Amino acid sequence: MTPTIKYSLTASPKNQREALAKDHQRPSYHFLAPQGWMNDPNGIIHWQGQYHMFYQYNPHEAKWGPPYWGHAVSDDLAHWQDLPIALSPDREPADDGGCWSGSMVNNEGIPTLFYTGVKNGIQATCSATSDESLINWQKDPNNPIVKAPKDVIGNHNDYRDPYVWQEDGIWYQVIGTSVEGKGEVLLYESKDLANWTYLHPLVPQDARDLCADMGKIWECPNFFALGNKHVLIISRWHDHVLMYPVAFIGSYKNKRFYPEKRQRFDWGMRCFYAPLAIKDNQDRRLIWGWLQEQRSQEQQLESGWSGVMSLPRELSIGDRGILNQAFVSELDVLRTKCRSWEKQSVTTLELGNFPQAFELVLKLSKSDATCITLMIETEHEEGIKLVLDWQNSSLSLDKSQAHLQTNNHEPIHSLDIQSCDTCDLHFYFDHSVIELIFNQQYSLSSRVYLKENSKLKLRLESEGGETLLKSLTIWELKGIY
Repeated sequence: MTPTIKYSLTASPKNQREALAKDHQRPSYHFLAPQGWMNDPNGIIHWQGQYHMFYQYNPHEAKWGPPYWGHAVSDDLAHWQDLPIALSPDREPADDGGCWSGSMVNNEGIPTLFYTGVKNGIQATCSATSDESLINWQKDPNNPIVKAPKDVIGNHNDYRDPYVWQEDGIWYQVIGTSVEGKGEVLLYESKDLANWTYLHPLVPQDARDLCADMGKIWECPNFFALGNKHVLIISRWHDHVLMYPVAFIGSYKNKRFYPEKRQRFDWGMRCFYAPLAIKDNQDRRLIWGWLQEQRSQEQQLESGWSGVMSLPRELSIGDRGILNQAFVSELDVLRTKCRSWEKQSVTTLELGNFPQAFELVLKLSKSDATCITLMIETEHEEGIKLVLDWQNSSLSLDKSQAHLQTNNHEPIHSLDIQSCDTCDLHFYFDHSVIELIFNQQYSLSSRVYLKENSKLKLRLESEGGETLLKSLTIWELKGIY
C-alpha cells in the first residue's frame, strides 16, 4: 500500500503531482487534481481559444469535503495546465458550506459562473464573475441569487447544480431537485442573469412516462439542442447512492421538454457520473464526466488522491434518433508507438505486450463466431476480459481477476446491445481507468486496480468460429504532465 500522504497546501501543483507520481494506480493521460479529492466537472468553457476546466475539489485530503472549484486550462483538449483555485467555501452568508456544482456563460465578454452555495445545509444558486483571465473571481455580494421554491419542492434541501444558457436574448437556467420523492428539473428565466423567475418543471406531468423509476433526485442537469432534437441529461441519485447518468432525447415546445427516447449515458455502474456538456467554437457539443473511485475510503486517503476526469467526448444524434458518442480526435496527439493488423480471419491473435497506458481501435465483422474476447493479462495472474457476445447481443467487462476488489462495486459490467453484425470499438486503458465506446451507441467506463505497473499482455480470441478482422490498431500513449 502506498504510504500515507502528507498534504502540502503550499507546494506548487507541479510538486504536488510529482509527490504522487510513483503511484501506478494514478492515470497518466486523464486529467485529475494535483492532490486530494476531485469530483464533478464544473463551468467548463471554451474561452478565447482555450478550454477551461473547473471541477469540485478538496485540496486538503482525498475524501469529500466542502468543495472548492479547482481550475485548469488546455490549448488542445489533451494537455492541461493547473491554474489557481477559482472558488473557495469562505463567504458568509451563502457558501461557507461549499461551492458546489454549476456552469458558466459568456455574458457579453464577462465570464459569469453559477454554482450551488451551501449554508447551514441550505442549497441555493450563487454567482461569480471574473476578468478575461478567468483567474480573478468575485462572488456576487447579493448571493444567493436564487433560492429553492419551497411551495414546489417541499421542505427538503436538495436543490442544486444550475445549468445556464441563452436563447433568443433570454437567459434560462435548470436546477436539479426532487418533487414528491421523484427526480425533477425546474426551469427559470432571466433578462439580466441577476433576477430570475421560476417558470415550471421542465418536463410537464403528462410527458413523464419515460421518467419513471429514475431516482429520487435528478442531479447535474444538462439541457441543450442537438441536431433537430433537444437533450436532457440527468445524473440519477437514489437513497444516497450516485448511480449513473440518463439521457432523454425529445422535443422542446413552449418552454417545455417532451421526452421521446431514453437511454443510459454510460454503463459503468457508480463510475461515470455528473457529466457536463458545452458547445465549443467549432459548434461541437463536448462532454466530460467524473470517474469515481472504486477503492475504499481508507485506500483513497492512503494514496493521497481520489477521482479522475473522463476523456472529452463529442455528442451527436444518430440515425435511430438516439444519442451517439465519440472520443475527440484531439487525443490523437498522445499516440506514440503503434502496432496494427488488417484484413485477416482470427481464431486466436496474440497482440503482444503493452504498458498500462494504451489506446485500441478495433473494427471487425461477425462471421461465424458466437463471441469475441479481448484478454488483458499481467504476469501476476491478473486478467480483464471484454466479451462481445454476438449470440446474446451483449457486451461485458469482467474485472473479477484484478488484484483489488471492493465489496461495494460489481466486478462485472454487462449490457444488452442492439443486434449487430459489426463491431467498432474504441478502447482506452490508463492504469486504473477504462473507457470504451462501442458502435458509437454504448459507452462503458470503469476503474480497475492491478497489483503492479507491469506490462500487459493482450490477446484476441474468437469462439464458435472465425472472426473477420477488418482492422486493429493499438497505440502506446504519452502522459500529459
